[in-house]
Amino acid sequence: IYSHHRNSWKDFYRSEKKVFEKIWGQENPIPNLLDAGCAVGGLASALDEKFGILEYTGIEINPGCVETARKVHSKKNYKSKFICGDILNTTLPRPHYQYVISLSCIDWNIHPEAGLDALWDLTAPMGTMVFSIRITLEKGSYDLGESYQRIDFSGKAGNSAEKACYIVYEWKKLLGKLHELNPESIFAVGYWGSPSSTAETPHEKLVFGVFALKKRTGSESSETSFQLNLPKDFLNSSFTS
Repeated sequence: IYSHHRNSWKDFYRSEKKVFEKIWGQENPIPNLLDAGCAVGGLASALDEKFGILEYTGIEINPGCVETARKVHSKKNYKSKFICGDILNTTLPRPHYQYVISLSCIDWNIHPEAGLDALWDLTAPMGTMVFSIRITLEKGSYDLGESYQRIDFSGKAGNSAEKACYIVYEWKKLLGKLHELNPESIFAVGYWGSPSSTAETPHEKLVFGVFALKKRTGSESSETSFQLNLPKDFLNSSFTS
């Protein structure tokens, strides 16, 4: 399924495209990029198609995906490396990357904040971290017993399918985490949508957001600048106590 989906620019969501165009609209090709939860590296193919890539590193916990990715990308024009492992405990070739991307990964991880911290630590000074996340104005869902999705590539999604976390982040909690990371700037695009038909979650509607955080050079004390293209009720809630 990963070999035939989300491996071309047209396959990506409008929110993802807008964030990527914001980052790389003027700068291309992309010098070096880490893709956490890369599957078979479809993001690399899509970004190379649109902007061009010089160096790409993907990390993926599924060994079958990594094996396929190495075959698919061995004849590409850009330099690529695929690593099988968990972003939380795997040593990577570089200590930092100029761009760190994680799509549809943080909100499938039972330790989302640890994942964000790991990605941020791997982002170079003046680099950019991009991640997608589900958010709500109501109480968030972080418990596998409360909010989950059954994953079965046969399409049946029965009780025997893998039970994966379906994390929905509370907006105020996410804002607190973003302030804790203290980026120079935050750009985000998101819109209302319904949970997957195979998800079991208390949320009838949620916002699917993509965030880009630019890292500071050091410990500057200037305020973080925000450019949030999110629903109005989220914006109204962003700067109120």
